[in-house]
Amino acid sequence: MAYAYNHHMILVLICLLVLSLLCRYAFRNRCVPGARPFMVLTVLLMFWIMANGLTLIALPEETKILWFKFRAALMLPIITACFIFSLDYAGLERWVSLRTLSLLAIPLIILVLLILTNDVHHLIWKRIRFDGRIHLCRGPIN
Repeated sequence: MAYAYNHHMILVLICLLVLSLLCRYAFRNRCVPGARPFMVLTVLLMFWIMANGLTLIALPEETKILWFKFRAALMLPIITACFIFSLDYAGLERWVSLRTLSLLAIPLIILVLLILTNDVHHLIWKRIRFDGRIHLCRGPIN
């Protein structure tokens, strides 16, 4: 995997720094409603931003597509963490039970596995090509 410097990486590093400071702040105040889901959300966002930055600086097409798939696999967990944070912060923690988390985790796990094994069955994307931008030919599920 080859990477080359891009001036946009400074923005990526600033975003990672701000998110890490927010995560640290939430960790120090983890007794506050919504702090724990917010920590999970910030960690997931840090991974997503890091993958976005690595997509920017990657040189081979295969590497850019790999980081694109990693970003796509993180989108549903980020949305779910945001939903759980919203419920917890709004005082609706009775909705955030082990049963609810289990029911939310099932589609997450299935979709992440489908994205990571897409080359075998092509259910998410039939084809991904790169010509300066990533172009998708959507599959039957997407």
